Amino acid sequence: MKQTGKSSMKLYLDEIGGESLLTSLEEMKLAEKIQNGDEAALERLTKANLKFVVFIAKQYQHQGVDMEDLVSEGNIGLLYAAKKYTPSKEKRFAPFAAPFIRKQIEQLLLRQGADSQSRLSASLTSESKKVVSVEAPIPAGSRNSFNLLHVLKDTNALMADEHINDESFKAELERLMRRVLDQRQQQVISLFFGIGCEKHTLMEIGDFMNLKRERVRQIRDKALQKIRKIAKTSGIDE
Repeated sequence: MKQTGKSSMKLYLDEIGGESLLTSLEEMKLAEKIQNGDEAALERLTKANLKFVVFIAKQYQHQGVDMEDLVSEGNIGLLYAAKKYTPSKEKRFAPFAAPFIRKQIEQLLLRQGADSQSRLSASLTSESKKVVSVEAPIPAGSRNSFNLLHVLKDTNALMADEHINDESFKAELERLMRRVLDQRQQQVISLFFGIGCEKHTLMEIGDFMNLKRERVRQIRDKALQKIRKIAKTSGIDE
């Protein structure tokens, strides 16, 4: 992360933003090659997951350590996880790597004189209470808005609806969620619906965020409730 006129973090995000996501099968093949000492496979697996390190590192901001250092330390944990990963149909690489990334970042914070895990937890709780501005207007009556509200009406049927894979649906959902959801709720919704990343199960999201599956479900459902409410009050009809 070299410093230039643009912030080093911004340049880094631009650089890793072009890395394509891997399928489960690709991860398994790469993991097998890594176990046989293939350095190119190790580089491919880690590069494809650098964005997840940033995702986790953001949860540890405001602890007296620069974001660049948090990410760099998280990348060490990612590399270690990549060397330890055993191919499995049940568990994708990112959820497997999350605990390694967290541990590495938390060790950095402790080395830098940060408080114990209780302070880290307090920081995460504080972050979750931050609410995004609700002043930006939403176009009413569009077909995409109708689809969104219609799809979100039944939480249990969400993943069976074809609209959730539509980019216009995701764009509308993202616009709404940035108005009314706190940071943690936005993270859950983004991971669940695959906004800017691959879609993940509640269990996988729990692994990312160090939460139990049921807690993730509660956060998701509360977030969707907020989105439905703002959609209706903004003139989006069912």
